[in-house]
Amino acid sequence: MGDAEKREGGPKGTPSVSVSPSVTTGRHAGPVSQFGENLAALRDFVELIEPVLSSRQKTVMKERASHLAPLMCALHEMDPDNFPEPLSADAMSRAYGSDIRVEVIRDSDEPSPVSLRLHGNDAPFRSAVQELTRSGQHMTLLYRNALVSLVSYVEWFVSRILHEHYDLHPGALESDRCLSLKELESLGSAEEARRFIIDQKVEEILRASFEDWVKHFRSHLGLSMGYLDEDMKALVELFQRRNLTVHHGGIINSTYLSRVDGDLARGLTIGQPVPIDRSYVMSAIDLCDLRFSLIGMEHWKKCDAGDVNRAAMLANVNFEHMIHDRWPLAEGLSYFLSRDSAMPERDRLIGQVNYWQALKWQGRARELEELLEGVDFDAKEPVFRFCLMALRDQLDELMTSLPTAVARGDLHLDWLEEWPIFRELREHEGCIDFLAAQREEPSESNGGLTAGGES
Repeated sequence: MGDAEKREGGPKGTPSVSVSPSVTTGRHAGPVSQFGENLAALRDFVELIEPVLSSRQKTVMKERASHLAPLMCALHEMDPDNFPEPLSADAMSRAYGSDIRVEVIRDSDEPSPVSLRLHGNDAPFRSAVQELTRSGQHMTLLYRNALVSLVSYVEWFVSRILHEHYDLHPGALESDRCLSLKELESLGSAEEARRFIIDQKVEEILRASFEDWVKHFRSHLGLSMGYLDEDMKALVELFQRRNLTVHHGGIINSTYLSRVDGDLARGLTIGQPVPIDRSYVMSAIDLCDLRFSLIGMEHWKKCDAGDVNRAAMLANVNFEHMIHDRWPLAEGLSYFLSRDSAMPERDRLIGQVNYWQALKWQGRARELEELLEGVDFDAKEPVFRFCLMALRDQLDELMTSLPTAVARGDLHLDWLEEWPIFRELREHEGCIDFLAAQREEPSESNGGLTAGGES
């Protein structure tokens, strides 16, 4: 389901649930919104650049295949079932333009089980290997830079929250920092001096470890952050991996191994490069997106519990995750909204329904069944009853109600076509025929839902 706003002007005055992002304003909304946009852009960046680099790597392998042929000798020696016979000596010599012979040497004392020795003009081979290696390094650079950017965005977000907190509660600084006369003269005003002290305090906190951030937020900002507990080890590892990347060339050291949970560091040894691949980076983005968005939302609730913009933003951000099948993120954000007692009941109900469907699409059917036992939405808006039917896979019953529901404006066609909760309904033969028939009819207003939620 989409955002939490009630709209006027729908068919027969029926309140609607927008599936399009609406504009949320206020000092608390800004950092959370920008943080989400930053991480969305980072996901897009990786997905945009990765195919280009992968294509380049394949091009190098194809164009330099004959010069890379000696590698096939080593690969075939190590794994003959998966790597075919290499080129013959005559074919390889023709490719190199001179006589060349490849010798594969097995040495159990070396890290690699085999090594290559080329007899003859090996310049084309060395050049091809260098080009192939660099194309692989480009991919490594992409993932490393994405990791560094991710943590930088997190640091910016934490900085914004801390600045906001100390702006609202300047007495919380408890600072014994004294400014010299020269510093006061250069700052020019009491307000600038206050800003200077806050900036220094925030920088001091950011220089500490992630674990220290959490302690500070709990003790000084009064946030519970219980939602961090299950991912605390992974978050600590993420920040330590970033530190290795920035300060140690990505080479594992004793500091990393001493601070990272043993299960997460299993198989890693001092002196080897820390692995960073697509899977790690995309999982890390999702991890930070969920956990730090929740920190922002909890801080927002702490500062202004009754601000309904929080529910609207949560639902909008959540919908973006749902249409991209990021269900663990949708689960966490929806659960937070469903438990936000300061929000109107309808908004919490949207969170509840989205939480349930997050379980459904993650294949947690038994858990969902237990939660839905005894749930009755007969007194709720019709759209919630239809959502409950979809969650319970009552598709035939839902199809029976569909024509009347659409005619009355209780359900809109774009909801049926776009909302993830109706994904299985859209595959129902009756719904396919119904939607096809509706598209053939002259279009009418569906309640005026637009990108901004305006009617």
